[in-house]
Order: sequence, then C-alpha cells, then structure tokens
Amino acid sequence: MIAGCLVIVAIAGYLNIRYGTTPASVSSAQEDQEAVEETDAASYFTSAIIDRERARGEALEVLVSITEDAAASDAAKTDAYMQMERIANETSWEIDIENLIKAKGFAECVAIINEETANIVVSTEGLTPGEVAQIKEIVYLEASIQPKDIKIIEKRGV
Repeated sequence: MIAGCLVIVAIAGYLNIRYGTTPASVSSAQEDQEAVEETDAASYFTSAIIDRERARGEALEVLVSITEDAAASDAAKTDAYMQMERIANETSWEIDIENLIKAKGFAECVAIINEETANIVVSTEGLTPGEVAQIKEIVYLEASIQPKDIKIIEKRGV
C-alpha cells in the first residue's frame, strides 16, 4: 500500500515536470483554457489533458481522505489504496501511450484510460488502417487493453 502511494507521488512529480502544473496552477491553467476559443484544435489537447489531470487529482483527494479517516473500515481503506494504485497505473500508461503515438508521427495525442477501456484522440487529417492498427497495438502492449475496447477519435485541423 505504501508502494502505491509512492507511485502516485512519483507520477505527480513527473506530471508536474512534464506539464509544468501544480494543483494551484491547474486551476489557473483551467481558467486560462476556458478563455481560449473552442475552435482552436491545438488547445483541445491541452484542455483535455488538464481536465483529465484535474479529475484524477480530485479522485485521489477523496481516496486519500478515506485512507486517513480513522472511522473508515479496513476494507474501505484497502479498496481506496487499490483504486489509487489503479489510477497511478492508468496515468503512467496514458503518458507512455501518448509519447509512443507521438513518436509515430502524430503531432498531438491524448489517451484516456478507464479500467479496461481506452479512448485515444489523435490529431490527423485521416487515419489509414495501418495507423489504426499501430495505435491499437501500442495501447494493447502498454496497458493490456483489448483492441475491441479501444476507441480512436480523429481530431482534425491541428
């Protein structure tokens, strides 16, 4: 359980370095993103990543409060630690998947993993069947998500 918490702290540090945000600046960055026009496709990816991390941060806060609550049962605390570990794993997989997809030549990408499903948004003017297969293979190899549970969404105009 302590290892799970350490993983979460390590991932939070990595995200802070990668995106240059802290919990206080995430809120500020979110407000800044709302001011950006919706039609700006490049801002979609930034906004999606910020929203994803904000939601995860809020979920982790709730889970941490459960683990620190003296009145919480051992079962509830164990479940909270397991969910924290799952979130840490999903965050790590998302980062790896995004980097690997970008390495394949896509300008922008955002991966959203929720348990056994993945939504992958890529900037493209059209995907070939080979590119779809590459993306699904990356997700499968990194997160063990079955190709049938991977949804790829094309974001045009980036």
